[in-house]
Amino acid sequence: MTFLNPFVLFGLAAAAIPIILHLLNIRKLRTIEFSTLTFLKELQKSTMRKVKLRQWMLLILRTLLILLVVLAFSRPALKGSLAGLGTHAKTTMVIILDDTYSMSLHNEGGIFLKQAQANAFRLIDMMKEGDDALFLRLSDVPQATIAEPTHDIRRLREAVTQTTATYKQRTIEDALRLTARLLRQSKNFNKEIYVLTDMQKSTVMHYAMQTPDEHGHLFDSNVKLFVLPLTDKKFDNVGIDRVTIPSTLFQIGKPFTVEATVHNYSSANVANELASVYLDGARVMQKSISLSAGTSTAASFAISPQRNGFIAGHVELEDDEFEADNKRYFSVYVPPQINVLLVSSHAQSSHYINLALNVSTMGNKNATIVLHEITPAQLTTDAVAQSDVVILFDVNELSSLQAGQLAEFVSNRGGGILFFPGSAMNLQNYNTTILPAFGLPQMLPLKMPPYGTPHSGTIPDRNSFLSFDKIDFDHPIFKGMFEENKSLVRQKQTIASPRIYTSIHFASTSNLQAIITLADGSPFVWEKKLGAGRVVGFSVGANTTWSDFPVKGIFIPLLYQSLLYAGSSENFLSNKNEALAGEPIDVPASQFRRRTANAGVVQSVSMIAPDKNEFLLQPSMRSATSTRGSIVFTIEQTALPGIYTLREGRDTLGMIPVNIDPLESDGERATKENVFSMAERYGISETSVAFIGNSAAIESAVLQTRYGVELWKYLLIAALIVAVIEMIVAREGKRAVV
Repeated sequence: MTFLNPFVLFGLAAAAIPIILHLLNIRKLRTIEFSTLTFLKELQKSTMRKVKLRQWMLLILRTLLILLVVLAFSRPALKGSLAGLGTHAKTTMVIILDDTYSMSLHNEGGIFLKQAQANAFRLIDMMKEGDDALFLRLSDVPQATIAEPTHDIRRLREAVTQTTATYKQRTIEDALRLTARLLRQSKNFNKEIYVLTDMQKSTVMHYAMQTPDEHGHLFDSNVKLFVLPLTDKKFDNVGIDRVTIPSTLFQIGKPFTVEATVHNYSSANVANELASVYLDGARVMQKSISLSAGTSTAASFAISPQRNGFIAGHVELEDDEFEADNKRYFSVYVPPQINVLLVSSHAQSSHYINLALNVSTMGNKNATIVLHEITPAQLTTDAVAQSDVVILFDVNELSSLQAGQLAEFVSNRGGGILFFPGSAMNLQNYNTTILPAFGLPQMLPLKMPPYGTPHSGTIPDRNSFLSFDKIDFDHPIFKGMFEENKSLVRQKQTIASPRIYTSIHFASTSNLQAIITLADGSPFVWEKKLGAGRVVGFSVGANTTWSDFPVKGIFIPLLYQSLLYAGSSENFLSNKNEALAGEPIDVPASQFRRRTANAGVVQSVSMIAPDKNEFLLQPSMRSATSTRGSIVFTIEQTALPGIYTLREGRDTLGMIPVNIDPLESDGERATKENVFSMAERYGISETSVAFIGNSAAIESAVLQTRYGVELWKYLLIAALIVAVIEMIVAREGKRAVV
């Protein structure tokens, strides 16, 4: 027996009230003095026995009445029928419908989703008076499609009818956790969960198996789990798991690499699978690949953009049974122009920087650098706002306000800083104001190589110097710099090291990424990422006072590539903004500020989905790591895979690729043992799990486990009968006394 309202059982204590009253009445008997014993003699012994018997009967009846009423409200229930008199106990059913994309496949019985909908209709038609149901589509989790128990059969059927296959990936495990919370509110005796699925293993359960301790037993012991599998056959598939673009500097006519990971989920080998790459809708490259069963390979493509701005692309395979993963989208950004702000204490000292940039852009129709030079006193918020990269060369000092503006420019707006030291630097100002703003370590006093002798003058000793030691040729700065003869680059025969007479040293280099190091182990070119942007620094100035670096062949290409790298925020070096279909995307407004024509703050953003529908995005304020909040635009409508274009008026602010979850590509089916193990982790025993493979047998299979009876009606009837008997006995007692 099970009590559906067990807390009401505390009311059984009220059964003691008649007993207590009976005992109190006995104690209240008084002794009455009579002048004669005539009346006592007339009282027969038999009458006294009847009075006492009636009192005991009333005590028992009243106590029993209270017990029956309390038990009725506690709603006891029994499995099975009650001598043929019972009707079924009330039932709360939860229908979990798998609507992931694999449900759009079919077998001899038709499309899986259509079969699942037909089974859902059968379950809904089984509902009787007092039953209720909840409905969960996997794509709606962690919310429920119908979260409140309802007996509205028309509403339930409409929700099932409106279900279509989606690209959003959710698991039955996710739905079970939600179901546990919903069923806690139900007071019905029968609690049943129905899972209608094609049994794709990646949909049924998480691959990262979790221990029972992480979840505990979420369900009551009387919860039943019914699984209605639609197939047990694995589907064959070859899909693209991911597309990656190694960090590089995107330029017109300069090739960049697209790497596609292709996986063969089939049980047979695949030969000469054609993979193609498209840019702006046009195929630019293709190759054939072969895969053994169950293996994957990386297909690399070297392609060149022919225009600047945002470019949409995708890698595509030939059609097969599962088409959703035959395309995988990406986007790149080729900067149309990089605005460089050169800040120098002495205009004449920046001669080599000006000359190098003029030479690097001379005769290059795709040159993207526009240079503007100011002094530290002219460094204002407006000047920084119009820039993509700020070069700090031989700046003597900056105020804390200026340092803070530059730090915000880097971390929040994705700007870049290119740092060159010089003899005019105020070391104290750098260590207390400038360097801490960027999270950089303190700078040590200038030293002379090779043994770190303190340097006391502006003209170093030319007889001792340092040279390059290690060079990270895999860094994006070197992408495209040495394409003609890469083998020589690896042997370090194409870079003639400058002679370094004097260079800056930091107290620590643990948070700096060295790109080129010197023979003493100190970084010559280093990088510090800060938020959305970065700081790229050199250990010598851009003049011949500390080294002969500016007159070496490496100076011009290294300066040019460093500017391009610093001017490309991390979000636009590769497709870092990739999202999964059905998942919301948060895009900080600061990411757009440097991409608009007037470099102003973005106020209104619209999103164009792959199906050409346009939505207006509403900004929201989110807390940030700093004391101020940040404005974020959230994209909720990501149901379709493809390219989502963000615009402000006619300006394109960004292109975000949205793809399906690679877990959907695996056609392996879950076994019964997998389901039993999963159910046990959530508190559902194996005996409470039933598989219904035949749709026609759904009703009989369910009724065999569901049929039961609630006893509250019978207890109330018994209480009513007891109350009537009590009234009769009490009335007869009064007549006897009279």
